[in-house]
Amino acid sequence: MNRVAQASLTGILLLTILLQVALLTSAQFAAPIIQQVEAQVGHPLSCDEAYDHREIDQFFFPEHRTQSDLLYLSNLFGPFWMGALLIAVAAVFVLRRRIHRLHGLLLGGVLALLIPILIYWPTIATIACATE
Repeated sequence: MNRVAQASLTGILLLTILLQVALLTSAQFAAPIIQQVEAQVGHPLSCDEAYDHREIDQFFFPEHRTQSDLLYLSNLFGPFWMGALLIAVAAVFVLRRRIHRLHGLLLGGVLALLIPILIYWPTIATIACATE
């Protein structure tokens, strides 16, 4: 791979890691309010129920608007983001002989952060429903 492609891949992987950390932090920050409302209701919230419980929306606005926007956009673009990530992982495996160790470490970081994000994905979807 030439230097431009290597720099681009490094930048993309670093940006992905930063976005994943921000998303994971926001999801962990917001999980208690969802758990509190679900405990009051007695079951997991559907999308309509999440929208009807305005205390979730009020929790985010105006103080935590950035977290709400990040979680909403992540839910909205989630399928595209996951598809692009799968394509990037497949490309790394195809080009594995040409990729430096740094890229392997960065890719490992991306994949390691993906697991907790998938665990928090129902919370992210509930928040997206509540704040749309």
